[in-house]
Amino acid sequence: MKANLATRHRLILAIARLLLTLRHPVLLVRFAMKLGYLPNPAAPESYHERVLWRKIFDRNPLFVTLTDKLAAKAYIRSVCPELAVPRTMWSGGDPADIPVDLLAGDVVVKANHGCAMNIFIAGGEPSRDHIIAKARRWLRKIYGRRDGEWAYWSIVPPVFVEERLPLSGETIATDIKVHVCGGTVTHAWVEDKAALRSLLLDREAAPLRGAILTIPARIRRCLSTRGFSTMSAKRYRLHP
Repeated sequence: MKANLATRHRLILAIARLLLTLRHPVLLVRFAMKLGYLPNPAAPESYHERVLWRKIFDRNPLFVTLTDKLAAKAYIRSVCPELAVPRTMWSGGDPADIPVDLLAGDVVVKANHGCAMNIFIAGGEPSRDHIIAKARRWLRKIYGRRDGEWAYWSIVPPVFVEERLPLSGETIATDIKVHVCGGTVTHAWVEDKAALRSLLLDREAAPLRGAILTIPARIRRCLSTRGFSTMSAKRYRLHP
């Protein structure tokens, strides 16, 4: 009986895999090209297969909120008001409406609906015409189609201007990624892109064995003041 059930289950999963492959051929081909093997979205085992499974099946509306840069800032303020976030100084649908005086200072111009849509402005450079032209190209793009990142697709894409933080130079790391699984912080990746330094930390903000120890001690001390374990998703109600 068990053998029959196992065979039956394997057959069902094989059919499901075939149907998913036919339904999402581009996603699976891109997966294979990047990672070197064909995924099985019907019965995922590896980390990357599970991410692919979530792209196909998981339609949690919170993903849209957290993918939308402005909505994410509002959400974080509502669940974790003590956490400082960069100020939004202007937002709108036409970058030509950005106040001239804003672009004379040190700010960041961003699009709301995609990745790598940032212009860092310092001392009035780059020029206003360059900023407007580039931002308008962003607004014409529906981000995430190629990789099945559906949470981007419904976002209304304004452009916004944000205060520029003093990143890098042993002050603030340019990128801090805190990884959460099942509502629990597991590890964090800290990077100083300007100085080409990075570090992998455990949930208590201690360097993981074998990690690249290139983040200065000053930044590590700042991160380890309370430890990442105090930032649990459960505490801040980030886990739906």
